[in-house]
Amino acid sequence: MREVRQELKWADGKAIKNEVDLQVLDLLGPKTESDFSSQIKQTKKVKASKPDGDSTELTKDVEPIAVIDGKIAPAHMSISEIMKTKIHFHKPGENYKTDGYVVTPNTMKLLQEHLKLTRGQVRTRFPPEPNGILHIGHAKAININFGYAAAHDGICFLRYDDTNPEKEEEKFFLGIKDMVEWLGK
Repeated sequence: MREVRQELKWADGKAIKNEVDLQVLDLLGPKTESDFSSQIKQTKKVKASKPDGDSTELTKDVEPIAVIDGKIAPAHMSISEIMKTKIHFHKPGENYKTDGYVVTPNTMKLLQEHLKLTRGQVRTRFPPEPNGILHIGHAKAININFGYAAAHDGICFLRYDDTNPEKEEEKFFLGIKDMVEWLGK
């Protein structure tokens, strides 16, 4: 609004604000209850009493919070905190509890062998495209795959696809490795 008022000094500010609000409403629709409940709270008014009985209103900085699904949560959480508290995948060996999981006569035996081999450790993998540079979608996948494993004391395998080794060049492997290491710092 400040930029508009500076550019259109002769225009009626109230009329401009009304038009902008109308255009936003037309574009996004009316605000919902969730728009109001997830707003971030950054300051808190605190009434402090002086020894002489005079009460003064003070503003005290508090950690920003957000209200998510009716629960108070920090407005900013690390990927590790999110993976520990918000993401609920099945535990190692409980794959068969997932909707649509095909159970065969050997399923339980194979899961038991797997658990014995991994000692119940969470194991994930990140399989990037072998002939390309990582993009923002890969960064999200890296956060989920490596982050979930780290949050649950597991490991994540960086898995290069080797289905067509004739066309794969070393520069791509090294580039992917460098980017994954950089993102992990």
